[in-house]
Amino acid sequence: MSVEQILEELPKLAPEERRRIFEHLAQLESQDAHVLTPEESAAIDEAIRSLEAGKGIPASEVRQRFAARWSR
Repeated sequence: MSVEQILEELPKLAPEERRRIFEHLAQLESQDAHVLTPEESAAIDEAIRSLEAGKGIPASEVRQRFAARWSR
């Protein structure tokens, strides 16, 4: 069955059947998701604490730095 055929059939399903399909697709996607390492999790926690302490930089500056670095 092609993707187009599947998409055509979806509206014909009952809401519960569509929900089951949605949950199954979400589960498949989450299997491919990156799981944070303890080091990555700690770095994120530290960044959050830094932002909460007022040590962050404005998003506009982040964008400028990113553009300057990667627009070469």
